Amino acid sequence: MTLGYGCLVVFLSLSLAQIARANPQAMAKAKRMGCPQDMITSDGRIKFGKYLDNGANGRCLYQIQPNQQSLTTAVFQRLGMSPTGNSNVGEYHAAAEVFHAMDTLGDGRFDFHKEASLRYESYTTRKDKDGNEVKKYFSTCNYKTLIMRNSGCQARVAMDDSRDLFNGRNNTQHIAHEWGHCLGHLKKNGSRVYDLYKKAVPDGSCKPTWYCDKNYSKGQYRNEEFAEVFSLYLTDPEHLHQFPGCEKAFRFFADLFGEKIPAAGPKAITCESRAAYFNDDTYPGRPDRIIRGGDTSTGRLNEDRTLPPRDRQRGTN
Repeated sequence: MTLGYGCLVVFLSLSLAQIARANPQAMAKAKRMGCPQDMITSDGRIKFGKYLDNGANGRCLYQIQPNQQSLTTAVFQRLGMSPTGNSNVGEYHAAAEVFHAMDTLGDGRFDFHKEASLRYESYTTRKDKDGNEVKKYFSTCNYKTLIMRNSGCQARVAMDDSRDLFNGRNNTQHIAHEWGHCLGHLKKNGSRVYDLYKKAVPDGSCKPTWYCDKNYSKGQYRNEEFAEVFSLYLTDPEHLHQFPGCEKAFRFFADLFGEKIPAAGPKAITCESRAAYFNDDTYPGRPDRIIRGGDTSTGRLNEDRTLPPRDRQRGTN
């Protein structure tokens, strides 16, 4: 698969009881922290993917804990990435979880995130024509990567206390969401991935969170849908499976990454099977195996490091 860069700037309804059962600690934590408890909308959907337990804590991925800096370093070095700017350790950990997952799903041949330079910002400010200060949130990606930071209540409420040491800046789903915007801007066969998605997935058919809605995101709502769906495809596939209209979206990303859908269908790809795949102890590219083998060289899989391709059958672990 070859992806090139263009010019970049820049429900199945769930009831409150179902949400509470799925992630009761988030509801309790929101109350304890004095955070808004409006985690779901009037139609029963969850507001943001970052409120989901699996995604926020990276449970479906290869988890890197706050004290495991060497594993983060191993991922970044293996992929030739250079974190810069004002990022903190927690953000590095969450980013490494996401990068390892993307690289492993693509068998090392899906390389838009490789050799990137990471930098985090909260927002920029400017003055409108009346002199009022306006905050602009954004994420761009062109090897020099800027990721919008979102900390505080929204990012923290679904996180385990053992991981919530960085004011929510290591919420794994949020990091994946912002990288989804980077992915959307890339070009495949002359078309932006955003546009390929919009052609493949009918408007209105896949709205797994409120953040995907037209009324919320205005003219960019389908780009936000893309980023939310991509992040859930990666960090919480079972949430997507609850929405029948999202099957086409799931298949779109599986095709993009070269992930083979099992004969039983996408629902055979679960959080458990994904975690087993990313944690496979026989895979030489797993972060702790790189360290155990004494190899923290830079370079790309199947090229400089000549790691063997993975079995492309997924979801059957």
